[in-house]
Amino acid sequence: MSEIPAVTREPILQVDATPDEEYAVRILRAHRANCDVLWADNAVGAEPTDPLLVAMNEAQRQRAALLDQAIARLTGNAIVLTSDEARQVREALIWADAARGTRRSRSARVSAALALLDAKRGGS
Repeated sequence: MSEIPAVTREPILQVDATPDEEYAVRILRAHRANCDVLWADNAVGAEPTDPLLVAMNEAQRQRAALLDQAIARLTGNAIVLTSDEARQVREALIWADAARGTRRSRSARVSAALALLDAKRGGS
């Protein structure tokens, strides 16, 4: 297994290390902020075509989702989803991210995912 060169890693520059009940959340949020960076092989910000970059972006999205779940649980804002529900929401959000900047209307898939989250939020 090859390792990504150190030069491509995003450092966490500073996290307030005050030993209080928010310390763990601050660490996770700092890592989560690094997940907002995606790789591209073009200048327009479109999804890359290089399979390695596609895989790296998918891993970045998965890391972001896991960190979002951990932060939500620690802050009391968790919505518990089954693995199938989580897949449905993830696919809808990836589609919505890919469609951003176009004039496409929100798909039925995105609408269903948002409805699922609203139902879970109300039912939990």
